[in-house]
Amino acid sequence: MAKRAIFQGPVEIGETPVYAEGTSAAALVPGYVVTRSGNTLALLNAAATNATEALVVVERGSGFKGDITTAWAIGDTVRAVRLRSGQFVNVACKTAQTLAKGDFLTSKASAGGLLEKGVAGTDVPLFFVEEAVTTSAAGQLVLAYKA
Repeated sequence: MAKRAIFQGPVEIGETPVYAEGTSAAALVPGYVVTRSGNTLALLNAAATNATEALVVVERGSGFKGDITTAWAIGDTVRAVRLRSGQFVNVACKTAQTLAKGDFLTSKASAGGLLEKGVAGTDVPLFFVEEAVTTSAAGQLVLAYKA
């Protein structure tokens, strides 16, 4: 079954994610990982460091939600979330990766906002995988939680 939502919870009082709204610097699809510079949200296209702010695109801003498979144009207002500990989200990943529950996801140079399986001792974890899956397409959504 295709996934239809990005933020997965938990939904408890006081446990909502931290939202960031900004203008897209690229065509964005929900689930893609972005970074913030002022009022601009750009694809995270660099190797993650301990200082990397990884936000996950959730929806178009200003009340225009749309669907989660259609890219929004450069310059659109979009909303992204910065997860708190214990919160789950569907994130867009690179294709042809076999992921096991507990693997970690990271970003690398020219990632295009897509996450990939990290190498322990080499890469900085951004998210941990919560399901076993083999990605069959670029941008496939994978359930994960904040590292």
